[in-house]
Amino acid sequence: MVPMVFWTELQEQIKQHIRVGNTIRAKVTVGEHRGTLQVRLRNAQDIESVSTTPATTERKVNDPPDGRVDIGRTTEEWSNRSVTIGGAITASDNIGKGQRLRVRDASGEIQVVLRDNVLAKLPAAELVSGRNITVTGQVKLYRGRPEIVPGNSDAVKLTSN
Repeated sequence: MVPMVFWTELQEQIKQHIRVGNTIRAKVTVGEHRGTLQVRLRNAQDIESVSTTPATTERKVNDPPDGRVDIGRTTEEWSNRSVTIGGAITASDNIGKGQRLRVRDASGEIQVVLRDNVLAKLPAAELVSGRNITVTGQVKLYRGRPEIVPGNSDAVKLTSN
């Protein structure tokens, strides 16, 4: 972890961007202070939110240490946020431009959509009910319900049962 420092005059101007769980893009200068690497923000215009996280979705102490989140906590408020979930495939069916999976963990179930570009590099024959899977992708809303859409095949890992 590298600390980000900024002048106190910027705090009021950037406070909407700096929250636990937010993904930000910032133009910073990399420096060193007392032997520790740091990044320095010079102007409030040099920072923007890429995605935001409501305060209620901050990482909880009981979240798995590998960064996965409980499927049941993945709600519509998480739209456009990148998450990693893991569980067992409970259903799999082909759709026009890919494949749709249902993935369940102890907290709930969610739909995972694998577009053709992602599916092309995966062993489709192994995407069957009962198989364990870990998926990282954007939370999207489809008919008001959250689903996860991975951007590439590296974001989908089949694991042993």
